[in-house]
Amino acid sequence: MPPPADYYAVLGVGRDADLLRIRQAYRRLARRLHPDLNPNDRVVEERFRQIQRAFKVLGDPERRADYDRHGSAEPAPARVERVHYGFAGFDFAEEPAKESPAAAGSRESKQPEEADSGNLPATDPMLDTPAPSA
Repeated sequence: MPPPADYYAVLGVGRDADLLRIRQAYRRLARRLHPDLNPNDRVVEERFRQIQRAFKVLGDPERRADYDRHGSAEPAPARVERVHYGFAGFDFAEEPAKESPAAAGSRESKQPEEADSGNLPATDPMLDTPAPSA
């Protein structure tokens, strides 16, 4: 993005100009420097973008007040406080302790036992009728 410019100078109006005068200056310059009327001219394109940015800021009363107060259209950066979330004292560089083989064996995934046809219910609970025989 190009360096910040004085938006009042870009539009050619004074700092005491009202919204009507700012709008008139914008329209006059935009009509003269529009890229469709000046094809393939990069300088005119950039100047047109500057005019648009200037009008976007000066045409909005809130943005204009911020611009007049701070000299920039960009909002002031918010102050961020650092918050620490309780990882102090932990040393993640150490390797974890190794488990004993007995403890590791108890954690092995157990294979599900195959369903036994003898364990099927005698009746179908949804229909309350006898279950079909296999």
